[in-house]
Amino acid sequence: MKQKLHTHLEQLERSATLAINERSAEMAATGQTIYRFGFGQSPFPVPDSIVAALQKNAYRKNYLPVEGLFELRKSIAEYHQETDQIDICADGVLIAPGSKELMFTLQLALEGSTLTPSPCWVSYAPQG
Repeated sequence: MKQKLHTHLEQLERSATLAINERSAEMAATGQTIYRFGFGQSPFPVPDSIVAALQKNAYRKNYLPVEGLFELRKSIAEYHQETDQIDICADGVLIAPGSKELMFTLQLALEGSTLTPSPCWVSYAPQG
């Protein structure tokens, strides 16, 4: 028996991000110079100071708390207290690996409409 996919998956269109990545790979295969900035890629070398900091902290390999590193959340809260006069503490700050994950999580957690700015990243609107 063939596994039936959820109906909402049948309505999804091809990812524009993946289409761009595939097209750039095709162009590179023909010898064209391609500078990829997607998928965490960068054509620029990592600065020596960053490499040194990563090496110094390589022993810190354990998973962080789900809400993010406390020291970082505290620093962000203090910054916005001082700069924007916002009454916020570290417990009101959430750290995530990217804006798309945060936006998706918020849409799952909160009821209501989503306003998507324009221009925006190509995959923001389809997840709304």
